[in-house]
Amino acid sequence: MGNHVSDHRHCCCRSGLRWYRRHRYRYRQDPVRRVPGHVRSVVLLRSSRSRLTMHTSLRTLAAALIMGGSALASAANDGQARANELLNSSPEYRQTWTKVVQKEERLPEWVLNLSGTSEQMTAVTEDGDPYLVGPLCETTDTCKSKRLIVAFSLDKEDAYAMLVEVPAGLPADKSPTRHATYRYLGKPDEGMKQLLNEQLRKDPNWY
Repeated sequence: MGNHVSDHRHCCCRSGLRWYRRHRYRYRQDPVRRVPGHVRSVVLLRSSRSRLTMHTSLRTLAAALIMGGSALASAANDGQARANELLNSSPEYRQTWTKVVQKEERLPEWVLNLSGTSEQMTAVTEDGDPYLVGPLCETTDTCKSKRLIVAFSLDKEDAYAMLVEVPAGLPADKSPTRHATYRYLGKPDEGMKQLLNEQLRKDPNWY
């Protein structure tokens, strides 16, 4: 008996869908006419399923946005650290940075060790991934001529940097942008290069 009822419903469902597909355009133009009951049930069922799927998708999207916001909030808290403190704060930071600089030549010690003076890092995103970004200088006095912009991924697995050098003693009326040289570390892509340059331009004395 149960199988018979199931087969009957399945048959009605299929026939109802065929009827609806044949006549849906006509009934859209003439809403006064009634759709047969078994067809209306099938159409309403399909509509309910569509709404349920859309509702589930929206809930999934909202959850993803909340998780992304939480990740950035966590990154902002981590951003209370400074670039010159990272290598001593976690072995993962040191391991990742070592991979970045181990094959580079003629880098000063303060770059190799991320030592010197630095400002508080900030949390940003690049291509959907969160990073901690901040400047580093050997000393406050030498920051005008040499500085490093550092970016670490939140999972501590990737690191990039941009070493910026300006001729020492450049007159104040000369634009440092026009005389600077840039050296990228960690093989950043164009998006990451842009992020590092944006961090550099936050300095009001950089023009």
